[in-house]
Amino acid sequence: DIGTSSRALTDEEKALLQAMATEMQEALVADVKRSRPAATDATCYDGRIFTGKQAQAKGLVDSVGDLDDALALAAQLSG
Repeated sequence: DIGTSSRALTDEEKALLQAMATEMQEALVADVKRSRPAATDATCYDGRIFTGKQAQAKGLVDSVGDLDDALALAAQLSG
């Protein structure tokens, strides 16, 4: 029942959840650094949300578009 609203977390449970969150953040940072080396701004790794234009400016995405744009690009890349 960890994390339920019926009781407070114990210190051990807090530590467990923090360790899991830290591990996931470290994996995210490693993935972003590997796949998007141009994204060097520290804000890319702190969990905040970006608009498409902001993400593009930070080097996190190649372009901004909608589903039709994505399908057209996939068709072009796959021939």
